[in-house]
Amino acid sequence: MDSAASFGVSSPQKKLESLPENSKKLPIFFSANSSPALTKMVENHAQYLKSHPDRLESMAYTLSSRRERLKLTSFCVANGSTLSEPVSPTPGQGIRRVAFVFTGQGALWAGMGKELIQEHETFANSIRFMDKVLQSLKHPPDWSLEGI
Repeated sequence: MDSAASFGVSSPQKKLESLPENSKKLPIFFSANSSPALTKMVENHAQYLKSHPDRLESMAYTLSSRRERLKLTSFCVANGSTLSEPVSPTPGQGIRRVAFVFTGQGALWAGMGKELIQEHETFANSIRFMDKVLQSLKHPPDWSLEGI
C-alpha cells in the first residue's frame, strides 16, 4: 500500500510512472575525492545518459544508493536524456569505513579467532576489553574469550 495515498496525497512514484520517458526529472547524485574528478564523472554520466535515456531511473538509483560517499558531493537534475549543470560541490560526510564483525560461529571459528588475535592488534584489544568487561560483572565467568 502506498503510504502517501493513505493520507490522500498522490504518490510521486505514480506520477513519475505516468510521465512520458523524455519528461522525467530525477536527481542524480555524484561523489568524488576532488573537483576535477567530480566534473569528469558528471561529464561521463551525461554522455552515457544521452546514449541510454531508457536507463535514467537505474542510473539515478545506482548513484544515490549503491555508491560510496567520498569527500565531495554534488547533484544534477536529469530531464529526460540531459543533465542540468551540477550544483557546487560540498564536503561530503567522508569515506565510510567498513566494519568487520566476527561472530565466532561455525566449526572454524577457533582457528580464525586465534589468527585474528595474533595478527590484528585492534581485534586482540577488542577481545581483551570484552574480557575485562565480563570479569567486572557481579558473577563473572570462569573463562575468558581470549582463552577459549
